[in-house]
Amino acid sequence: MAVRRAVIIGAQLHRGIRLPAAHLPRLDVGTHQSNIKSRSAFRQEGPHLLFFSSLPPRYYNHAMSDESVPNAEQVFKQAFAAADPAPHLLKLLKEYPTYATVKDLIVSYTEAVEEDPSRAQAHAAAISKVATSAEAPTIGSETLWSLVNSELADQHFKVAYGDDEITQFAPNNTYLLDSLLSGLSLKYGLTSTGDMYAAIGNGLDAPEDGTTRSQVLLAGACIQILLAGSKLAAEGAGSYRTSPEAVAGKLKAQKTANTMKDPHAARVLELAISHAGSGLNPANDTADDVFALLFPSKS
Repeated sequence: MAVRRAVIIGAQLHRGIRLPAAHLPRLDVGTHQSNIKSRSAFRQEGPHLLFFSSLPPRYYNHAMSDESVPNAEQVFKQAFAAADPAPHLLKLLKEYPTYATVKDLIVSYTEAVEEDPSRAQAHAAAISKVATSAEAPTIGSETLWSLVNSELADQHFKVAYGDDEITQFAPNNTYLLDSLLSGLSLKYGLTSTGDMYAAIGNGLDAPEDGTTRSQVLLAGACIQILLAGSKLAAEGAGSYRTSPEAVAGKLKAQKTANTMKDPHAARVLELAISHAGSGLNPANDTADDVFALLFPSKS
């Protein structure tokens, strides 16, 4: 299955060797779920250059020995097209309980969300339901939940964004779609990494220069805040933890700077300000239609 997302390996290779993100290990620089460190490293490097250590043995072994679902791309696409994908996904995982199947599951999930963001919430809910099911298979020595967690951790914001992906404000913008997927992972507790929180911070602190790039960064932050803003203010965010008052203050500053030129984006910013102003209450992490608010149907 082709993976659109790619990561850069090596400290000096801005356009270097690329591998599917799903085939890479967790970052060793402290950006994984329970080991979140300072946001400074991400901001110094920017969202375009990441460093990885050697692959753990299982990532070599599974590529040669594990088998995924036959015709995985088509089969998973059909499963995600169902009104409730969860039963279909669980059946596939029970029939083919391998690392390769989990990788195909996550790649298919991200592709399904990117193809139809209006179903993103339903797809994320299905992934959560399957991963926490009492019927979920154990794969090797790991639970399905732990593998889903690590595979998603290796997906969110692990891509070298081209200039057009940051400077074009459109529904197929990779950065905005990453923000949607990341916000859903935080909302459903699927995974949590420093890169995900740092992306929110980059949006809150976007240069007040009136550029489309700043609008994209801010819109990405608003997407995550409206989906899972309470997580940013919670202890689990580690050093990225930000008070609702601080979030509201930065969002209001961006409003004053007129960063959001697009009227729909400006409306989303207002909603994010309201959410932060009311304390980032978990009960208000309910904007599952945030992408449709940013890019309403023209029909």
